[in-house]
Amino acid sequence: MKKTEENYYQSLYEITAMLNSERDPRALLQSIVESVAKATGVKACSLMLLTPDREALLHTVAYGLSDWYLRKGPVRAGKIISDVLEGKAVAILNASEDERVLYREQAKKRRD
Repeated sequence: MKKTEENYYQSLYEITAMLNSERDPRALLQSIVESVAKATGVKACSLMLLTPDREALLHTVAYGLSDWYLRKGPVRAGKIISDVLEGKAVAILNASEDERVLYREQAKKRRD
């Protein structure tokens, strides 16, 4: 088995173990975003929830992102949410270049 596959399955196992543990929901979500970031080899990960009016996304938990970046402003749902509501998976692999991202300049500063 390749090292990448081993990391994937190890991370999946760890996330499953977290889900089965009795933990505070926020701490559980925090552990999940951290595990996802490490498993995929990215610097940061954020879990965002859609507001009831389906107009904006709210950062719920994040890993590897500064408070400055998390407070940069409201994230309007737009194209990202329309894809999600149609049942499509959405992954932003490079926030500083993806046209669906509103704050690309802030993301670029986050990387530098």
